[in-house]
Amino acid sequence: MANSKDSQYIKWLEEQSLLYSAGILAKEISGKAGQWQYPYAKPETKAALNTASVWFSAYPAAMITRSGQDILQFLADSQLWQAFADIGIRAIHTGPMKKAGGIVEQRYTPTVDGGFDRITLDVDPQFGNEADYLAMVKAAEQHQAIIAGDIIPGHTGKGADFLLALRKHKDYPGMYDLIESEQED
Repeated sequence: MANSKDSQYIKWLEEQSLLYSAGILAKEISGKAGQWQYPYAKPETKAALNTASVWFSAYPAAMITRSGQDILQFLADSQLWQAFADIGIRAIHTGPMKKAGGIVEQRYTPTVDGGFDRITLDVDPQFGNEADYLAMVKAAEQHQAIIAGDIIPGHTGKGADFLLALRKHKDYPGMYDLIESEQED
């Protein structure tokens, strides 16, 4: 039987995990009209190109902002969007903006894959916060533009989900291709 310290750590890992966060979001959306208002899973390339044929691809980790300004605040700037509109840019692809890297004990470790090793659904604090993200979306909308977020199926870091999978905890092992090797092998 697991001791209390292990149980607390497992509970903490679960609360940090992508699978846990997805479950919370599913409860907010499932069975509600908003879930069915827009087509999903069917690529609409022509519609995207009709809306925005010219895109700005933002790689957050390589961007430089004004002093005291985070990346999302920069990308929400009305002057930036006006400049984009003037030259025909009608979309931003944000690149990886979610917290990435890993977890050692209860300490987050930095990304080893340029942000593509996400470990949560939360915006990485180095780029801003959810309110900043929503402000960017609103600024795009005010300039009749769109935001293309970054979702990379199958890309995760060594975060809570991975650590729970290593422990064969609940459904987490099903998220990874794990092969148990005997010590002598």
